[in-house]
Amino acid sequence: MKFYCFLQGAWHGRKKPIKQVYDEIMAEAVLAEELGYDGIFLAEQNLVSFLATPDPLQFAAMISQRTKRIKIGLAIMVLPFHHPLRLAGELAQLDQITGGRLEVGVGRGASPYQAARYERNMSDDQSRRFFEEHLKIMMTHWANPEVDHEHNGEFFRYPPATVLPGPFQRPHPRLWIAATSLKSTDWSVKLGYKSDHLFSPFREPFSWVGDLYRAFEKALGEAGRSRKDANFATNRQTYVAPTEEEARMILPIIRDSHRIIEQQVHMQNESIKNGEYNVDRPVPGEPSMEEMYSNTLIGTPDAVREKVRMYYDLGVDLISTWHHLGQPHENVRRSMELFAREIMPEFRSDWRDR
Repeated sequence: MKFYCFLQGAWHGRKKPIKQVYDEIMAEAVLAEELGYDGIFLAEQNLVSFLATPDPLQFAAMISQRTKRIKIGLAIMVLPFHHPLRLAGELAQLDQITGGRLEVGVGRGASPYQAARYERNMSDDQSRRFFEEHLKIMMTHWANPEVDHEHNGEFFRYPPATVLPGPFQRPHPRLWIAATSLKSTDWSVKLGYKSDHLFSPFREPFSWVGDLYRAFEKALGEAGRSRKDANFATNRQTYVAPTEEEARMILPIIRDSHRIIEQQVHMQNESIKNGEYNVDRPVPGEPSMEEMYSNTLIGTPDAVREKVRMYYDLGVDLISTWHHLGQPHENVRRSMELFAREIMPEFRSDWRDR
């Protein structure tokens, strides 16, 4: 099993200068390499203040200059918010800058709130067709970067164009496709690309991860692909503390994050003022604090180790640990350190590494 750090730059309540948040993300990326994490994931988030990281490409370039080994992933680039020719060039340039350490996560986008403001509202079927066409354009130009390509599709039409530079990694950087539902899991696997798959179950129970994993395996089989052809990764909120009492102190932040995500992704009746979500009221179907504790990687080293063991036994290839939740920076660092030293060594395995 491999382990990444998800550094999404929580900015709850704007309680600290945003420059400090950015400095902490940089420091945590460097620490992740020092502690032996395999990679990091950087978020693309804009328009609401709890995640003020609209351009992860800038972070990735800066982090690449301060690290030497660690993989630098983007989780995820929301394709409807970008033109494929421009994004293909930007990502290829970044792959060159990082010396081939870039990993590219892509998705359709899960937020109707953001889609409406970027003027990208689409039906589910239309969104899937848009994603497929967008990704095909990028893959075509990455595969043959010095050849003119033209395109006449449903969403994009352009005369012969050349996207330079080509990527450092050939034919392209490692590709992650994000999914959050059984339908999207089946669809993303059957797109036919040599890709890995990233799942963010938020506060859903472990049983939901199991359902996604079985759908993933089934889709691979139906597509005629070997299980070894693709990796299954899950992104989980993580906080490791010396005592259970201290670990549980993070739960109000988890609850508030849940209310924000539910409003943004599912409810479509967001309560927002000046870019700030109202988190004072429960949302429909909200898990209890105890359920949130059980469903996430929160607890003492011993407790979190047993939770990770369930993912390992299931067959999960990679866990993206979401340590940076909004707590003080020194607590994030301590959680990262405890996880790396007390938990990671027991699950190290390269048997599905490609």
